[in-house]
Amino acid sequence: DSPISKKLSGDVKTERVDDDCLRTDDDHIQYYRNNRDLPKFSESSPNVEEIFNICLLHNIPEEKLVKTKPTRIKETATFVVQQDLIHLKHPYDVEADDTPGSFIKRDQVRFYQATISDDGELSLSTEVHVRKNNKGSIIGGTYNRRENGKWKSTTADLSKLYAVIRKRAVHKETLKQFDTSFTRYVIFVMPVQEYDSVHGTLTTLKEYNIWLKMIIVQYYFSSGNPVPIVPSKHGNATKEDTPFYRPTEHSVKQECKEAVKSCSTAPRLLAESIGDADVTILESTTDSVRVRNPKQVSNYKFNYGSNSKSSDEINDVILMLLQQNQEKDFFILEENQPFVREVLFRQGCQPAVVAFTNQTLTDVLRFCTRAGSENSFSPLLADTTFNIAEYYFTQTAYQNLSLRKRDSVRHPWFPGPLLIHRNRTTEDFQYFWQAVKREKPQLEGLHAVCTDEDEALSGGILQETRGTIHLLGLEHVQDSIERKLTELNFPVRQRKLIQADIFGGPAMGVDGCLYDCESEEEFNQKSKAFKTKWENIERSSTQNNPPKFCTYFIRYKEKQIREKMTKYIRDRAGVPRGFGQNPVEWLHYMSKREIDAEADGVKHRDVSLTAAVSSLKNRVLRLYQDAAKALYGQGPYRLDEEYEKFSLDYDSWKDMSPEERKRLMKRFFTSICCPPMPILREGPIPTYDEIISNDDETQSVEITDSATVVPSLPTIPQVRRLSITADQFGISEEIVPNSTLRDMIKNAEALLNEPGAIRQAASDDLRIRTVKSRLGKVPLIVKPSKTGNQLECQCSVYKAV
Repeated sequence: DSPISKKLSGDVKTERVDDDCLRTDDDHIQYYRNNRDLPKFSESSPNVEEIFNICLLHNIPEEKLVKTKPTRIKETATFVVQQDLIHLKHPYDVEADDTPGSFIKRDQVRFYQATISDDGELSLSTEVHVRKNNKGSIIGGTYNRRENGKWKSTTADLSKLYAVIRKRAVHKETLKQFDTSFTRYVIFVMPVQEYDSVHGTLTTLKEYNIWLKMIIVQYYFSSGNPVPIVPSKHGNATKEDTPFYRPTEHSVKQECKEAVKSCSTAPRLLAESIGDADVTILESTTDSVRVRNPKQVSNYKFNYGSNSKSSDEINDVILMLLQQNQEKDFFILEENQPFVREVLFRQGCQPAVVAFTNQTLTDVLRFCTRAGSENSFSPLLADTTFNIAEYYFTQTAYQNLSLRKRDSVRHPWFPGPLLIHRNRTTEDFQYFWQAVKREKPQLEGLHAVCTDEDEALSGGILQETRGTIHLLGLEHVQDSIERKLTELNFPVRQRKLIQADIFGGPAMGVDGCLYDCESEEEFNQKSKAFKTKWENIERSSTQNNPPKFCTYFIRYKEKQIREKMTKYIRDRAGVPRGFGQNPVEWLHYMSKREIDAEADGVKHRDVSLTAAVSSLKNRVLRLYQDAAKALYGQGPYRLDEEYEKFSLDYDSWKDMSPEERKRLMKRFFTSICCPPMPILREGPIPTYDEIISNDDETQSVEITDSATVVPSLPTIPQVRRLSITADQFGISEEIVPNSTLRDMIKNAEALLNEPGAIRQAASDDLRIRTVKSRLGKVPLIVKPSKTGNQLECQCSVYKAV
């Protein structure tokens, strides 16, 4: 390996990748972080002359060739890779270097004429400006050559023409935070004949060995001074505990794309068999030689393995959209009414489908916005499920305040607008609510939205609303904190103590919990005290040094709970303690059961997209049919007290004509009833004519395009209050906390203001009353007795209190 003497002609134009990089002529071999498999070629930028000497002449000592692919590089360094020496399947594989985070990439190709004389002298031209035919093949070129002190245009010899490919990548998050770029260059050379044959297909090949074998990999900081590499998650990541993104080798991704075209194996099993499956976790030096996770296989399966099937399914959905009844006025229960409203292709032609009925939007306007009611609201729940026809289904849900379940006093939950999609970015969910607002602009004014900890989902919807309260479901936050405490090795008893400090429970102390704080000031005071307590618990019960839970809580949970879960936030939203995502998750379960029932033996994960959409539409229509049955006392629901004026007996309903029934249903399904005075209605059930003629207690929601129309509201009746406060009970804080007493008073006042909640019992003792149970079951029987100026109500249920 004696050095080849080099004589550059006067027309050589040397250039550097970056002039800011420092250069050294030290021939002493240095190793990256003392790794004998990673000798550095240099710490400077190779110029064109050095690139050709390395790649074309292989003029490099063997001991300066790396023995393994460079990974996790965090300093300025240049390495030389011989492709066959380290068994690299594709030249692009060196880009998967385990650097956490994404890069801004740009490729550059320049051409030079290189001549090697008989005695080994290398002569390079200036850059050749090539000409290509309509197929992209190079058919000629010219370069400038200096002759007699002047530059002369010279025709290039195609047999001596070479392409220098530079693949530049700048680490995105590091550039953003430090304003200095951590840059990687991958450089290799191809004869023009090779370049013409593969330049259009190189990115699609699973394996390819370049003719000249040598690849130069360079890392440097633009400022010359190293800064920490700032890791980042995948752009589609939505969960806080998602690992940092590390790229997969090009050859592995191509192998996965080929496998999913013919293999029906489940993504989890397929992910385990692709790449270097023989490399165990004990031997592996990089995860880039394996598929990142089953989700990556699932995405490839959709894009490449099931492409024709997916295209056919989307075509069917578009056809469904076009064939629907496009008329504005149709009956609520009409089967041919529109359901699929928009189909959008974005982010790599990934489809997103928005579906709802007009009545769904009318209900969301009536029950979930201030344009519907100023007195009582339903929050809009939103949650994403999967395993339905290989898509994500984001279902929203609202409480139908005009109805109550027959087996309880609760309002039933109905499906709201639906999004069917492949990606879970903020933009997807933002588009979702934009599509909803195009049909009914007033839905910008949602009163409250409740989600889990999916920031993309909540962020997308909230960007399209104004003044909306964001609630977090209790159970998801509790579960994530429990997982963290378990991960940090807290014993069971200490986990319960901390959970009780945050959310309450049997282990809660006299100071109450953060979840029940009635002001931000109270929350901040308690949080400060609890964090000191938790650090002491962690020091005494675990080996964590320093304590880690408080850092986690401050970073991820404290702001969440303070701004989206505490009592003063829940009171503004009008939701009870313990409110969460269970209703919408139950809707997911019922939707999948509905699809399974209609799919004739095919499960929801294998059913076609159009079949799934049709099943969900049928379920919505059936729920409205059940709601209509409540008008004459049938079905699983009964009318809410505020809507009892629409109630008919069975015979009256059956005696009505179809048109009369339609008019009554239209009024019922579009009306916002005023809260009735707390006086029970006496007398017989009203007739249909009486209901139609009585307009002073209801108002209809007009379906308009104006986002500013707010129906005028009636005067709200005076609220009845108890004449005793928590402080006047005379019960010690150690026995019953004041927060519990305040909740008891609030619940009692709610009963006072709810019609029919307290009734005289069928008894000879005129003092006995029946009181509605909070659990919605058998009413409680109480007997008040007067003591001084106060009344005591003895009740066996509350003797323990």
